[in-house]
Amino acid sequence: MLLSAATSVFAERGFREATIREICQRAGANIAAVNYHFRDKEGLYEEVIKACRDDARNPEIHLSMDSSTPAPVRLEAYVRWMFRRVLAFDVEFPMGQIMSREMVEPTQALERVVEVHIRPEALWLGGVMRDILGPRFSREELARATMSVVGQILFYKHCGPVIRLLDPKVMPSRDTFEVHVRHITDFTLAALAGLRSHRDAESPLTSVAFDATDTVPFAVASHTR
Repeated sequence: MLLSAATSVFAERGFREATIREICQRAGANIAAVNYHFRDKEGLYEEVIKACRDDARNPEIHLSMDSSTPAPVRLEAYVRWMFRRVLAFDVEFPMGQIMSREMVEPTQALERVVEVHIRPEALWLGGVMRDILGPRFSREELARATMSVVGQILFYKHCGPVIRLLDPKVMPSRDTFEVHVRHITDFTLAALAGLRSHRDAESPLTSVAFDATDTVPFAVASHTR
């Protein structure tokens, strides 16, 4: 109960604004319970990060991980899943909010966040990019493609106040959610097709050696179990 309450409060308020008092009030627990079980707020936050595995309940992540599914379909599933988490359209999946806060307000737990929730996905999403682009792209090029996908989604999270001032109708809502998912997917696939075409014209017979154990060094969330 304490861990569940802490997950919700950290997702809503971030580590710095969250208080032990509010967490314990939600959990119906004594404040001393935090010190007894987790030492302090930092220890409790670390346990939340380790324990948070909300992706398993989301059908989109299973579709995006299915290697038998065409890469463009996997990409769209990933965009939909990530969009929901980052914009908190599914409040029952709080890890997206915690991750987003760590990106702009990093804590001492950032390294664990990367190792537990980010690094494993880097290889997977880079693999999707490679399936779409083909064998003539380097690790660094796949990393840039990966960052571009993630960046389109995070822009709406971290620049939301600016978007609302420029044109509030452009800001995603539950009603326009699928329009944005389709746009980001189509925009990304068109850009990747352009990169592939440009590479074909430059060096049609050249391929890049790629170590399957190598990782693309950036992604946003993890679905590892």
